[in-house]
Amino acid sequence: MAILDTVKVLLNITDTSKDAILTHYVNNAQNMANHICNQVVTGFDDAIADLAVYLFQNKDAVGYKSKSITNDKSISYELGIPTSIKQALPIPTVNVTIETSDNNA
Repeated sequence: MAILDTVKVLLNITDTSKDAILTHYVNNAQNMANHICNQVVTGFDDAIADLAVYLFQNKDAVGYKSKSITNDKSISYELGIPTSIKQALPIPTVNVTIETSDNNA
């Protein structure tokens, strides 16, 4: 199943009316995963789909740490990628460069 199809199932969307915006969030999720893991992430489609759903569902919360709903109720937002999704991604790679000096010069 393609990631977009998984996202649509998770969001209970059965038509194509939101395909363009969902594709945008799938691409963002893939790019975020690649950046966090410091590699091109393949084979983790479920984690990418979960991240795309998270981004889509929280699109109106970007930039907020919390929001008051009523006088006695508020919502606090998790900053960054939720831990449960990060744990489903591969362990980040570390690139090490060793420079040597030329003592023969």
